[in-house]
Amino acid sequence: FERQAENIKFFQDKGFKGVKIRCWRPKIMDDVEALKEIRRAVGPDFPIMFDRTGQRAPWVWSYEEALKVARGMEEHGAYWLEEPFERENYTSSFRKLIPLDQSPSYQSIPRSAKLRKEVGLRITGGEGDNDTRLFARYLSHDAFDILQPDVILAGGILVCKQISDMVRAFDNSVRMVPHGIHGLPLAGFLHVAAISPTTNWQELVMTSPGMTPEETLAPGKRLLKNKDVFRIEDGSMSIPQGPGLGLDVDEAALEHYRVG
Repeated sequence: FERQAENIKFFQDKGFKGVKIRCWRPKIMDDVEALKEIRRAVGPDFPIMFDRTGQRAPWVWSYEEALKVARGMEEHGAYWLEEPFERENYTSSFRKLIPLDQSPSYQSIPRSAKLRKEVGLRITGGEGDNDTRLFARYLSHDAFDILQPDVILAGGILVCKQISDMVRAFDNSVRMVPHGIHGLPLAGFLHVAAISPTTNWQELVMTSPGMTPEETLAPGKRLLKNKDVFRIEDGSMSIPQGPGLGLDVDEAALEHYRVG
């Protein structure tokens, strides 16, 4: 717990405004204990998100386990709990059981909707989905506080703009935060975030403690002429400027680093 708290304090001291970590510990309440230790290190106001990504975790939480963890995290000020259950629980329920014109019941909606009603902690999800109708059902049946489409997996910038428009039109309490990304594809995600009025975060993944996001992005910048993209100041990142996504690709660098 102490080492994780030190690692998060490292990023806080670098000016970043929040952090997201996995919650895969074998003893489920150990993640709440970790949160307590992190809180002692970073203070009460620093946003800490937890990512369960239920379908990839070593085992699937029962509803009772998820509720217990979520209440513990809420008590100690966690910002969100992401995909507390396996992803199939969401998609199968919505694709097969719920017509849009019917009121949902707890027997036919994903457990995330029920969990959302029982805790104040934000419940998030949607990173693996690529059907705008599914996102519409999430909104219609109060499945998540924050929708997290992956710009690549969801179908591109236009599709994510459509999802953003649905979020804005449907419920001003729901937000859209694009799924995490790293490397040069980050440019597209940033452009989606910039045109989405409800987006207040962009996740940067694959950042190991001891390294900053700038350092993890450095290898990709070798392929660009405009190496000043992805500037980070005071926890905010600039949107790449210029034609297209704002990336000026260096053809000579591409040839130099080509493999095979």
